[in-house]
Amino acid sequence: SDLGGGNDVVEIDGGDYVEYNIDVNANSQYTFATRVESATYSGQINLLVDGVSVLWLSVPHTQDAYKTMWANVWLNAGTHTLRVAFPQGGFKVNWFAFEMGTNNPP
Repeated sequence: SDLGGGNDVVEIDGGDYVEYNIDVNANSQYTFATRVESATYSGQINLLVDGVSVLWLSVPHTQDAYKTMWANVWLNAGTHTLRVAFPQGGFKVNWFAFEMGTNNPP
């Protein structure tokens, strides 16, 4: 769990995924942010919207520390199915979020 509430996605194996119905307010560029931890392996995250891949992230080996990663992605307005797929596992996801606009990490 996270200090802010919620649950981690742990024991991720290659081929696992989580899926959500989302409502996107406006056609726009969004920042996808996620906090990950990988003690021994590197992994991958693939975001799919309505079955179409819109973003790939490589999760680095973080040496038992959580790391926040950012990436920009275009989303169209409307109701969509978001799948956060893990083609390569071996890591944990503490949280992920979308924010309208682009963000460059500090």
